[in-house]
Amino acid sequence: MDLRAGRMRLGSRTKKGQLTEREKELVKKSGLAWGCDLCQTCCPLNAHIEKTPIPFFYEDRIARLDAEILAGMDKRAFEERAFSWRGWAPLLRNLELFKEQK
Repeated sequence: MDLRAGRMRLGSRTKKGQLTEREKELVKKSGLAWGCDLCQTCCPLNAHIEKTPIPFFYEDRIARLDAEILAGMDKRAFEERAFSWRGWAPLLRNLELFKEQK
């Protein structure tokens, strides 16, 4: 699948605010609730780098985010996550789009 979705990054398709029907379909197809790591995997600056020894990046990981996990987080736990920059509402909206697909 072309995650660039035309000329715009997929991350912009998981944005705050209203999504168009086309954007909703792109989010559903991608399976990504808060953007993607495509830039991390294709950027030449990230090629052949060593994994960090910092334990924080390996502890308390969430393999797959869902609405139940998100709802169970308090504000502090939420803000400690990389996806918190996206905000609660867009994440919940995008996770609901995946439920519609089933």
